[in-house]
Amino acid sequence: MIVLRTMPVTLLLMMVLCSCSDAPKPSEPMTPPAAHLVTSEGTPVSGAPEPEVVQLEKIETTGTEKRVTVGNVAGEYVLVCNEDANNEEHGIRSCLSPRPQQDYLLFRANTRWLINGAKEPVNLKFMQDWSVAYNRGENIGLLPAKKSDAEQFGVYWLMSWTGKNPAH
Repeated sequence: MIVLRTMPVTLLLMMVLCSCSDAPKPSEPMTPPAAHLVTSEGTPVSGAPEPEVVQLEKIETTGTEKRVTVGNVAGEYVLVCNEDANNEEHGIRSCLSPRPQQDYLLFRANTRWLINGAKEPVNLKFMQDWSVAYNRGENIGLLPAKKSDAEQFGVYWLMSWTGKNPAH
């Protein structure tokens, strides 16, 4: 008699457990590729985040402003620079147009990357000291992932960042 009373409870418990295991699980957030995975031109710096790897998606020019959209699996950055910053008084021309299908390292304020042969890590402040710093928002630096004589680095301000929804 005891077996009959516990059987409906056991069946109910099994149904609940089975229905929960079929429930969709939340997707893991997409992680952008780390610099050390795409280039051997440098190494991570202990205790500091390494640059994200991004590629050009599009470029738009409006007056003296250039909007550069770069992205990776995690999201899309819209960066802006001022063409007028590309004059002699600011040092290095830093309002660059990234090249299609090329990897770039994205630097934020706390990003560090030790380029092969360098004594000190490269960071955003280094880029700003040699070019321009914007006061219109968070500054971002882009450095070609592979050494290039044709390109140095670019400095921009962050207009927006949009995360990509992971596939279900």
